[in-house]
Amino acid sequence: MRVEGRLFTDWTGPTTPLMAAFEAPLDGLLRGVALGRWHRAWGDRAADERERVRQVRRLASGAPRLIPFAGQRYLVATPGADDGPVIAVHGADASLIAPDLRGALLRELGLADPDRPVEADDADQAGQRRADPPASAAPRIPFWSDVIDGLVWVPSGTTVGT
Repeated sequence: MRVEGRLFTDWTGPTTPLMAAFEAPLDGLLRGVALGRWHRAWGDRAADERERVRQVRRLASGAPRLIPFAGQRYLVATPGADDGPVIAVHGADASLIAPDLRGALLRELGLADPDRPVEADDADQAGQRRADPPASAAPRIPFWSDVIDGLVWVPSGTTVGT
């Protein structure tokens, strides 16, 4: 028997899975932090696991909310904007999927090249794709961009100072 899961987050069903989807990105990251993974951008790493988790929770509390979109992909609630970038968060790793919801939908529905970043409003009326924006044009997301940028994880046991 084959059971298929939903691609997109179910906003009409029970609230328990939806609430879990809101918490999943930070929970996965905190599991890595508890094991000693740390970004230099977060400052000094505490020796105590619980203190590290509290420190990252404090940093994340200032980050924009991640809204479940599809699977492990999240729309970033960008203050003052109609929509923001979409990121994928897998445990302690994250990546930018698209600069906006439209681009993410094109990717998820197979209408865009999954290995190529999608520029906002990427197709003109003739259906022509424009060139990808430079990497520097990617939106900066407080806290989450540290994870997305792929800053080198400092090995457990290494002293981290700022």
